[in-house]
Amino acid sequence: MFVKSERHELGRGGSERDVLPRRDGRAGGMANHRWSSEGDRYTRRMRDPGRIDEMLALLREAWLLDPDSRLGQLVFNAARERDPDITDVFSIEDGVLRKGLSRYIQRQSSKKE
Repeated sequence: MFVKSERHELGRGGSERDVLPRRDGRAGGMANHRWSSEGDRYTRRMRDPGRIDEMLALLREAWLLDPDSRLGQLVFNAARERDPDITDVFSIEDGVLRKGLSRYIQRQSSKKE
């Protein structure tokens, strides 16, 4: 039996399945959540807050190279630099976006030369 180690608020239509991990350790319905096992309890691991400054610096650099872009447009275009088939950037992992932003910056910098 899986036990929640912290209280989660379930939204409308939410269920225990949305919160608890499956037996194989993956999140049941919440793919963004990272779970670690502590005996028979599962806890949610926090993402590294240090990534925030790095991502904001990359966004700033990319946006300054193309200041006429809208923020959403910039994020979508950068994500497509990494994965041309992407259609939804809502669930994109930070590492994928980081690589896409780096490639976007390289491409925009080479256009300016």
